[in-house]
Amino acid sequence: GSMVRYNGTTQGRSTVSASSMSLFTDFWTAYNAPDTLLPLYLPLTLWVGGFVYCKVGTKTPSNFHEWTALHSVHNYGVILLGQISMYTANDDIFRERIVTLFTTGYFVVDLVDCATRMDGPYTFHAVTSLFLCLANYFTPLCQELRMTSKAALLEASTPFLYLAKKTRKPEHFGLFALVFTICRILWVPYMMKQILDGGIGVTDPIFIVLAGFYGLNLFWWYKILRIIVRGSSDASSKNDDSNGITNTRQDPPNKEK
Repeated sequence: GSMVRYNGTTQGRSTVSASSMSLFTDFWTAYNAPDTLLPLYLPLTLWVGGFVYCKVGTKTPSNFHEWTALHSVHNYGVILLGQISMYTANDDIFRERIVTLFTTGYFVVDLVDCATRMDGPYTFHAVTSLFLCLANYFTPLCQELRMTSKAALLEASTPFLYLAKKTRKPEHFGLFALVFTICRILWVPYMMKQILDGGIGVTDPIFIVLAGFYGLNLFWWYKILRIIVRGSSDASSKNDDSNGITNTRQDPPNKEK
């Protein structure tokens, strides 16, 4: 009797497992179809929902751009999806358009947020990012090179920015600066070279917008370096002041001319 019950339980679990696997397979077949917009609509509900919640869902309206947890969902999500896309490199298993549509919806909402806040640099960032997402979606070469997945690696610096803002520790800001340099200042030219090698010319709108996007990152990198230099100067000044206080030997005052 116990053996019959055991076999029945085992068969029941196997049936449930098989049904779950079949549901997942059916869902993924539909989600990975070459013409479906599910990879756009499903994530878009999250981004729009978060934006609306910030505006009307709380007693006091909050800032969408400061909701780091939601932005982290995008940052980590697009990096993970991009890695899967580049690793499989097979549209029958995982299409590049999934990554592109996932991040396209995010930048649509991000553009609305930046524009309403009248934040010039970040509005430019959202506009160029959205343009490049659409270019990657409609350009066969960009899909073949999986450019959105490669561009997703730029977001690897963002979590370190959040960490530096939260802790205000110089070493964390230095780590952010290092990752920013690798992921954005060094990586983007490599991407630019790839599309040039693929046949896209320097006068092509895709290359021009990507160059403009890179220029914005160079501007941010300049500001990052200024902060580091200024921080080093402030630290040196404090050390000099400390030495002046603790040093028993005092230098003679400068003579007036």
